[in-house]
Amino acid sequence: QDAIRDTAATTVDQNIDRLKQVIRSDRRYAPAYHALARMYMSKNNVVDRQRALTHLKRALYLDPENQTYLTTLGELKWSQGFWYNAMNTYQEAHEVDTTDAETAFRIGYHAMQDFLKYTSMVDYEKLGEEVVKFEWGKFAEIDKTKAVDYYERSIANDPGYRDAYYQLALTHLEDGHPDRMIETSDSLLSRIPDDKYAHLYAGLGQQRLGQHKKAQLSFQKFMRRMDPEERTLMASTQMLRSENDTVSSDSVQANYWKSRDPLLLTDYNERLLDHYSRVAYASLRFSRPWKDIPGWQTDQGKLHIRYGHPITDVSQRPEMSRLSLSSHVTRWVYDGFTVSFVNGDGLDGFRFGDGFDQQRNYRTGSMGEFTRSIPSYFSVDTWVATFLI
Repeated sequence: QDAIRDTAATTVDQNIDRLKQVIRSDRRYAPAYHALARMYMSKNNVVDRQRALTHLKRALYLDPENQTYLTTLGELKWSQGFWYNAMNTYQEAHEVDTTDAETAFRIGYHAMQDFLKYTSMVDYEKLGEEVVKFEWGKFAEIDKTKAVDYYERSIANDPGYRDAYYQLALTHLEDGHPDRMIETSDSLLSRIPDDKYAHLYAGLGQQRLGQHKKAQLSFQKFMRRMDPEERTLMASTQMLRSENDTVSSDSVQANYWKSRDPLLLTDYNERLLDHYSRVAYASLRFSRPWKDIPGWQTDQGKLHIRYGHPITDVSQRPEMSRLSLSSHVTRWVYDGFTVSFVNGDGLDGFRFGDGFDQQRNYRTGSMGEFTRSIPSYFSVDTWVATFLI
């Protein structure tokens, strides 16, 4: 028990050696096998994930209905790319104790990923001489309902489970109901008034509804609860500029936003609010929580902050042949250009693939090369132009 409890005090390899000693002294001590599996999982490579699986199976052989071990097994299967098997394992873990908020949340989270995937997925099948378009929307609806159900179960089991509120808010937003996103954020704030992300996501919902004054207040509450480094990041213009430009001070950034305020008669900066909402959405939509990767650091998050929501978002599912498996591709279509993202590893991360303009002039290579040639874009620019006309 001391070896399991004190793992934070030593290196991963030292912990592995200590846990192996525990197992040699007692080969039927299931917690040691589970702790050893967690150590191997933390090394995050193919070989060690397989070693983790071996030890998890041993732990579950000794204690087959241990919910913690089953949850870890689901996490491992997810990291290996076996999403369907991970979902079934989480379901099995939840059935052991239906009052557990963690397993309910994970089931909801995986259902949510399927909802997001199928919402924009389109296939074209050739039937004889005719090409038939097949949309996956009906599957997305099933997964959305499941995600909402399990997030609400998680919250009912633990009313302070913040991640369940965040992801439930995102589900409502993606389903076209920013009003419900605000309600979910307000529900969390009624329990935890200082939760900064609840203020951020309430602001996102208010911005989507055109409630700019309310959004400004929510974003301000979020900013007041951030540390200085986070606050600087929130208003940073670096992702909107070319790679060679730098913004070195808060005053320079403040002047940048002030000079781009489209309607000086209002007491808020529409373009800055648009930027805040993009950062909020990127944080919520593209984060990879079990890998500690914030959404704004992902390729999709960076592109969203720079260009906003695409006009259309179309996904192409992976195709399997006898010889190969094609990548999962999603394309964001904007006014004048398109950006592709590729998921080639079967896991939960899309990476920049390529970009091109309406004339199909490809700008391949790094995302930096592409963003240098396509300036940042704010939807408020079009709105203000229409307003002034």
